Amino acid sequence: MKLIPAIDIYEGKCVRLFQGNYNKSTTYSDSPVDMALRWVELGADILHIVDLEGARSGKSKILPIIERITSHGIPIQVGGGIRNTADAENAFTAGASKIILGTSAIIDQLWTMELANKFGKDKIIISIDFDKNGLAVTKGWLESSGKKATQILGEMSKLHFDQFILTDTTRDGTLTQPNFDLIKSMRSLTTNKIMIAGGISRVKHLTQLSNLGIDGAIVGTAIYTGDIDFENALGILNKSQTKGNAGGKT
Repeated sequence: MKLIPAIDIYEGKCVRLFQGNYNKSTTYSDSPVDMALRWVELGADILHIVDLEGARSGKSKILPIIERITSHGIPIQVGGGIRNTADAENAFTAGASKIILGTSAIIDQLWTMELANKFGKDKIIISIDFDKNGLAVTKGWLESSGKKATQILGEMSKLHFDQFILTDTTRDGTLTQPNFDLIKSMRSLTTNKIMIAGGISRVKHLTQLSNLGIDGAIVGTAIYTGDIDFENALGILNKSQTKGNAGGKT
C-alpha cells in the first residue's frame, strides 16, 4: 500500500481544512513547493495535490505551483476544479502525472468517458467524497449529488475506470479514525485500485487499511501535526509488505 502525502493549496499556501470547512483552515506552510520537496526527501514517491479554490469555484489558480513542483521531477496526482477538457489539458501540460475528477465525473459521466478516451484511463482517478449519509458531495463538498457513493463506485467501475479515491468528509482533518466497516464494504464492491482519505491519524490505521486490501492511503493533517511520523510510517509499511510477500512464497 502506498503512503501518499496530501498537499492542499489555498490562496497559494499549504493548508488543511477541518471536515472540508473553508472557515476552519490551518496553514502549515507558505510554500507548497518546499512542502512537496520535504515529503519527497522523506521517501514519498507520489504526491496528492488539491486545488481548494478550484474545487469550490471551478477555476484553477495553482498551475504555476504545479509547474514548479513537477520541475523537480516529482510525480503528482492533481484534483480540484477540473471541470472541462481545457482544465485537464492544462493540468497535464503543467506536469501532472494523473488528474483527479470528482464533481465533473459525478455530474457528467459521458464527458468523463470522452476525457478517458483522449488521455487514457490510466491517467484519470475518480474521486468519490461522501457525507455522513453516504451521499457523494460535489463542488468542494458544498453540495450533495443526491447519489450514494456506493452507487457511483459501481457505475464508474462498470465503465472500466480502475482508480478511485474514497474520502469520508465527516472524518477528514479530524484526527479520529477511518470508518473501517464502510471501507471494507466498499472494498468488496470492486477489485479496482482504491485510495482512502479521511480520519487517518495513527500508524495502526495504515496497517489496518493495508490488511483490508486498500492500495493507497492519502494522509494530510496527521503528518503535519506529527501524529504520524511519515518516514517511520513508510518504513513500517514497507517492512510489513516485504514480510507479506515473503510469506506468500513456496
